[in-house]
Amino acid sequence: TVATSLYSTNSTGSTDVADGANLAFANVSAIGTGLTYDAATNTVQVLEDGVYLINWNVNTAPIDETTTTTVLTAENTETGTVYGIVGNSSASNTNPVLLSGSTVANLSAGDVIAIVNRSGTAIDLTTSVGSGTESFAGSLTVAKIGEATA
Repeated sequence: TVATSLYSTNSTGSTDVADGANLAFANVSAIGTGLTYDAATNTVQVLEDGVYLINWNVNTAPIDETTTTTVLTAENTETGTVYGIVGNSSASNTNPVLLSGSTVANLSAGDVIAIVNRSGTAIDLTTSVGSGTESFAGSLTVAKIGEATA
């Protein structure tokens, strides 16, 4: 049984997400009390020790026309520990790509997690619009899947 989880989406996109900046998510849905999302810092705060699954999916494109690489990390903003990394070298400002990453990490209460732009340049989060009012620019899921390990 999942004791605690958090799901967050970005349905409007973001422009000029600087290299080193945390990606913004909104529309947060949380189950349990082990995680919170801070919209001011675009981070997930871990409140319970445990093993966590972190999944992220983001439509992204570089701002600079000469850059084709986009790289995103799941990292601890307090310690700099990188838990997962994903990239693509064929994106352009006219051809966005979907970056999807997944990792499992042993996290402690007090850890602060974010999805961070590590592309070396600013990126845009681009929106895919579906039928009606549905749209998607990115999602982040963090779920506790087990007790902390030594």
